[in-house]
Amino acid sequence: MPSSREQLRFVGHAGARIAWQEDGDASLPALFMGNSLGSDIRSWDPVVALLSERFRVIRFDARGHGASALEASARGVDYSIELLARDALAVADAAGAARFHFVGVSIGGMIGMWLAQHASHRLHRLVLSNTAAKLPAQIWADRIDAVRASGLSTQVDTTMQRWFTPAFQAQGGAAIDRARSTFLQVDPEGYLGCAAALRDMDLRHLLNIINVPTLVITGRFDPSTPSELGRDIAANITGAHCIELPLAHMPQLEQPGTFVDVVQDFLER
Repeated sequence: MPSSREQLRFVGHAGARIAWQEDGDASLPALFMGNSLGSDIRSWDPVVALLSERFRVIRFDARGHGASALEASARGVDYSIELLARDALAVADAAGAARFHFVGVSIGGMIGMWLAQHASHRLHRLVLSNTAAKLPAQIWADRIDAVRASGLSTQVDTTMQRWFTPAFQAQGGAAIDRARSTFLQVDPEGYLGCAAALRDMDLRHLLNIINVPTLVITGRFDPSTPSELGRDIAANITGAHCIELPLAHMPQLEQPGTFVDVVQDFLER
């Protein structure tokens, strides 16, 4: 069930026009999905057909990504995880989803942690995949400087290397081509704003207040958010489960069947 622009809907929030899409019957439990930095809602295409048989799948483009456009007030400024999470809540409100499961990869998982810490009454269950509660600030400061100086094209090769295992990269194929193309189409202002949110983020001190059932997924070969960062999250959330997959940073693209099995089993447990 690949996404298309004809299926997109939009909601305005804090200087951005946030694009979102839903798949699956409206009577099914709502499942909200948050993408990684540098990707858009199409990164979920390989798993939506299966998940939408059991859930009403709602996904959205982060500001400046995909079809989510920026107004002048949202350009040239730093974003925060709170702002991105409130974008997500604006989409949930527009969709009429008072409560939902949340699955987030990378920065999407960070949005999920913020929601669980500050809006837990909206969540049923939480899946945090290939994410972290805190990242080295200097890495992101350096990346911001590089993009400002030379553009996103200087980051695309190393990003693909971080996202996928060497074996998957060697196979090539449409998934990598689409991921690469999508990354290069991101609005640089949106990328920089979100990168600043990653630079400044620290969600560690409130992990212990999360009280929704939580699954943490890590990638054994993930250099962006190594497994130990996910294990630290799980260790600080009461009752959280943690599972490691033999993958890099984008499990829903590299092994969509495995990802669906793990997520669906947890959500329906």
